[in-house]
Amino acid sequence: MKFTADAIHFYNLAEFAQFTRLLGYDTRQLHPKNSILVLAEDIYNEKNALLTPANTKVDAEIFRKLRTSVSDKLTTNLDIYINKCPEIALKLMEILRTAITQQFESASILPRVGKNFFLRYENRFIDVINAVFENTQLTYAFFNENCIQLYSNHEFKSFEPAIVEGISKALLSIGTEFENEFPVEPEFLQTLFISQIIITLTQIEIKTDLEPNATSSDYDLLVNTFLEKCRRDLEIDNDIVLAARSFFHTADEAGEPVVMTETAMLLLRNIEIIEEFYRLISSNESGYINVNNAIAKLFKKCYRKELDEQSLKKLSEWLRKPAIFRMNKTLYTIEDMCTRGEGGKSNAMYYPKHGCGVPTMFICVVNDGACPYISPAYRRINVAKSMGGIPPGSYTKCSMLTDGLHKYYQKDLTNIKKEQNQTA
Repeated sequence: MKFTADAIHFYNLAEFAQFTRLLGYDTRQLHPKNSILVLAEDIYNEKNALLTPANTKVDAEIFRKLRTSVSDKLTTNLDIYINKCPEIALKLMEILRTAITQQFESASILPRVGKNFFLRYENRFIDVINAVFENTQLTYAFFNENCIQLYSNHEFKSFEPAIVEGISKALLSIGTEFENEFPVEPEFLQTLFISQIIITLTQIEIKTDLEPNATSSDYDLLVNTFLEKCRRDLEIDNDIVLAARSFFHTADEAGEPVVMTETAMLLLRNIEIIEEFYRLISSNESGYINVNNAIAKLFKKCYRKELDEQSLKKLSEWLRKPAIFRMNKTLYTIEDMCTRGEGGKSNAMYYPKHGCGVPTMFICVVNDGACPYISPAYRRINVAKSMGGIPPGSYTKCSMLTDGLHKYYQKDLTNIKKEQNQTA
């Protein structure tokens, strides 16, 4: 299977049938009304006889006709071209989105770099991802024959490990920009995510097509050719191409050094940090390296001007926050304990808020005197000015919720307080 700018090329009937099943269709029951598969070119057999003309909707009858005309074995050649369309891209995007969201629960890398940070910002990550894959050509690129793994019967199994790693790196890249002192535009986050993916795709291309005895010129040609193809077929921005060329240390087509734009430089600095960090914490060459040791090694490179210190500081700040976000997740759980509000909702609110918005207690917003969880032993809190959505007024601590929070602080008090003070 190969993707062109406008069509999907299948090399035999079996491959086409597998792709059809991947989209969720049974080839024996496919009806013209439901089919989103339209032939982009005529289909001919080995004797050059026309089997099915272009612009025909593929249905169960077409599959039956092709099976009786040619073998459906993988070794039998039969060129089939299908038009790309938004419906196909949407179905592939759902598969891809599932693979990406699964990285929020990854057992290998993400828990070591603040898994709960990913969970807390999951909606923002998803917003970036949804915007990225409005570029349907990029969606198709994930299903290139070099990017997927197949079962023994050649059905789709999963994405190659390199693609999964690339997704993790892309999430790390955009995650470091969250909670930034100078918030970045959403478009930059999208560009950053795409940049990491394009670099991953380029690495796969190098691994697949670069000959063992290739020269540096061969390397430059392969990288430049692939990146130009990405620019042309995947509608990739010039800034991304420039950053990727510099990342792979390639000259332009004329052999001259790449002239970088400001955006390309920002992309490159972030990507270099994430690539080095990921390599350190996932390498087995020198045994297990924890994230703190990895950051220390990277700071040494910054002192030698090999990496950008500002980008590393963003990553370092993120890695100091897991305890904060772990605590916030616990607060959500405690808050759910109160269901005395209208419609069974919670009357509890966090108060006060410090630093990154980490509360230290709960207060009841209705002061329900009949509530068994409001104890006279808890003093009233006077809020002089609006804070975090709480209007000025007098409030009461909720004993049930405050006790739950107190127990949590007791469990991990030292680490959480330390993290809270560092982030405040």
